[in-house]
Amino acid sequence: MDFLKKYLNKRMQRAFFMLLLSVFVWMVIKFNRNYETNINIPLKVIGIPQDSTLKYSINDEIKIRVEGEGVDLLRLGVGLYEAEAFIDCQELSDSMVININSPYFDLKVPSSINLKKKRMIFPRILTVVLEKRMEKLLKIKPMAEITTEAGYIVTAVNTTPDTIKIAGPESFLKNLDNISTQKVVFENKKITFNKNIKLDIPSKYHLISNRKKVKLKVEIQKLGEMLLEDVSVQVINVPSYRKVIPLPSSIKLKITGGTDILSKIGREDFDVSIDYNQYRPGKKIAAKVTSGLNIKSVEIEPNEFELIILRR
Repeated sequence: MDFLKKYLNKRMQRAFFMLLLSVFVWMVIKFNRNYETNINIPLKVIGIPQDSTLKYSINDEIKIRVEGEGVDLLRLGVGLYEAEAFIDCQELSDSMVININSPYFDLKVPSSINLKKKRMIFPRILTVVLEKRMEKLLKIKPMAEITTEAGYIVTAVNTTPDTIKIAGPESFLKNLDNISTQKVVFENKKITFNKNIKLDIPSKYHLISNRKKVKLKVEIQKLGEMLLEDVSVQVINVPSYRKVIPLPSSIKLKITGGTDILSKIGREDFDVSIDYNQYRPGKKIAAKVTSGLNIKSVEIEPNEFELIILRR
C-alpha cells in the first residue's frame, strides 16, 4: 500500500512538472510573438521658444496603438518599462496639426525594446498653436454664496492673496482682468471663518500660475443699528450763478450693519447729496447717500427736501 502511494505521488509530481513546463513553453512562445495593443502614456511639449507659449491646453496623457513583442507590452503594462511621448516645437510653425507620424511627434521607450507606433486612439489628432507669451497680475474674485443665522451679517469676503500672476497666450490674457475662485456655498454661519478653495482657471487655454488654491476669509459680525445725527446735506451740479440751500440742511441716518463696523462710524464716512439737475420747481427732491463702508442699509430722515434757490 505504501509503495502504491509513493508511486502515485511520483506520477503526480511528474505530471505537475510537465504541466508547468508546458505552460512555460507556451508563455515563451506567446510572449515572443508580436501583438498590437493600446497604451496610455504621458505627453510633454518641448522646445517652445522663450517668448512664445501654447495658446490652447493639450492633453497631459494620450492613448496610442502600438505593436511589439508580448513580453515588452506586458512590462509596459505593469510599469517595468516607461514610455513618454513628445511634441518638439523648435521648428514648428504658429499652428500645426500633429498625428502619430508627424516629424514633430516622438515616442521615447527603452532602447532594449522595439515598439512600433501605429496610430493615435485618443485624441485622434493634436492641434498645437503657438502664440506670444504674456504675464499679467490679475485680481482674484471670490465666488462664495454665504447665508448667516438670524441676527448676523457678512461684512467682508476676501482672499489671501488677493492677486495672482498668470502666464499664457497674449490674445486671451490682455482682455482678462480677474480670475474667479470655484463657487462655494456656506449656510447658517455666525462666526468669521477661513477656507482654502480652488481657483477656477479656464482649462481651454494654456495658463500657468504658481498656485491652484487661495485662502478665503469670510468676516461675520452681529447685526446692529445706530442713529447718526446732524449729517450735512450738499447740493451738487449747481450753476455758478446760483446759490442753493437745502431744507433741512442736515439729516439723521439710521444705519444697519455689523456691530464692529458701526462702533467706528462717523459723519465723515457718509456723503449725502442732492443733484440740482434733477430739481423741478414746486416739487421736493430726494437725496442720495454714498459710503465706502460695507453696511447693510441706510435710511434717511427726512428723505425729501425743498430747495431755496438764490441768484449770486
